[in-house]
Amino acid sequence: MHIPDGYLSPIVSIGMGVATVPTWGLATQRVKKVLNSRTIPLLAIFAALSFTIMMFNIPVPGGTTAHGVGGTLIAIVLGPWAAVIAVSTALIIQALFFGDGGVLAIFANCLNMGIILPFTGYAAYRVIAGRSPILSSRRAWAAGIGAYIGITIAALAVGIELGAQPVLFSENGRALYSPYGFSEAIPAMLAAHAFGASIVEALITGLGIAYIQKRHPEYLTSLKGIFAPETAAEGTQHQLRLRHCPFREVAQNHPGGGVLAAPWPHAGSAGPDAGAGDRGTAPAFRRTEPVHRVPGGPS
Repeated sequence: MHIPDGYLSPIVSIGMGVATVPTWGLATQRVKKVLNSRTIPLLAIFAALSFTIMMFNIPVPGGTTAHGVGGTLIAIVLGPWAAVIAVSTALIIQALFFGDGGVLAIFANCLNMGIILPFTGYAAYRVIAGRSPILSSRRAWAAGIGAYIGITIAALAVGIELGAQPVLFSENGRALYSPYGFSEAIPAMLAAHAFGASIVEALITGLGIAYIQKRHPEYLTSLKGIFAPETAAEGTQHQLRLRHCPFREVAQNHPGGGVLAAPWPHAGSAGPDAGAGDRGTAPAFRRTEPVHRVPGGPS
């Protein structure tokens, strides 16, 4: 789906920045409200995932390629605005350092794969998923179907953009840029994706959501509420109080608990949970095993 240089007129390529650049700015502001220093690594991981998926592509008649993107998966987990940032970052790196997609076509490619795809796929996912439980299989199916719809709509947009070039820019009957009209570009893009790349995208997204449901269901809830409570935005971490530690009960109930078996919750003890008026003397720690002395050793 990467459009190379020379297939879009410079006017069209730069003109698409009118829609793409403001969306980047708006996405940056929206992402700041959702992610912070503790969740930014997720955005980087998903951007790397999108970059990797897009590296596996096949040529499509008409001058472009067919491949998965992962935009809908990112939109479901992090939100569509974060997907705009992640996919656009991957596309820009591919264009500048790997020659995958034209430099002048960055705005067009980011519009198609970084904006149209995640928003369309996410909207379809929300409609199909409805109010179903987060861990229901319906969510995974909705994710796969939404991804299929999103990338197919993005492929249609690419076909329209390429097909419009010989209509708008030709000289003496000769196309100045992409030589393929609507009748060639649109069917080529739709067929290559509907029967190939869109299926791959659906599988990646559906299986990805199913895995997250099983292993990390918290990622499908509000990331700000789960990963950024109170002072987490400033980079500080909450200290785990002993009463929240699962090993506390094990230590107290273990027959040889020793020091860890100190009965802190009881009144009159000097533990971390004791109130200001309950700080008595610390209980005497006992040895639960006899002391064996070695003959001739230190007493």
